[in-house]
Amino acid sequence: MTEPDPTQRPQELEYLQLLQGEIKKLGDYSRRQIRRHRVAQIVAIIVGLSVPVITAWSSVPREVIALVSTVALAATAIDQLFRHQQSGTQAMVTANQLERELNRFLYHAGTYAERQDFGVFVDRIEQIREAADSAFAETWRKPVELPGSGGAAPQVSA
Repeated sequence: MTEPDPTQRPQELEYLQLLQGEIKKLGDYSRRQIRRHRVAQIVAIIVGLSVPVITAWSSVPREVIALVSTVALAATAIDQLFRHQQSGTQAMVTANQLERELNRFLYHAGTYAERQDFGVFVDRIEQIREAADSAFAETWRKPVELPGSGGAAPQVSA
């Protein structure tokens, strides 16, 4: 990430520093969410694939087989409930958009090639944030599809 120009006004510098912090936080959040999604999917795959193997052994009680099957379904359901992949991807997209706009501003590119207008920059950043807020809220409004349920889970109001 680039460093702000020290000749800018203090409130502009503070805004740029806060924006860089926000970009970092979004990137960190995205990586955590994607990691959680991958772990849940790996658990579901490994445990799910073990069901036919343990079923083949006649000495394994049905309760154990049911428990193993439940763990695979639970891992998938929890991942879908917390929407790790969707929220992580949305955070990554937002961080990338914010960083691109910041770089355009700092390097006098695109909209800022002729004139580095801080007000225009802030407005564009706020538009990105507003779109991200809407997308994030929409992610949580969608019903959750539970594996094996044949439909959406009941909605819980916040």
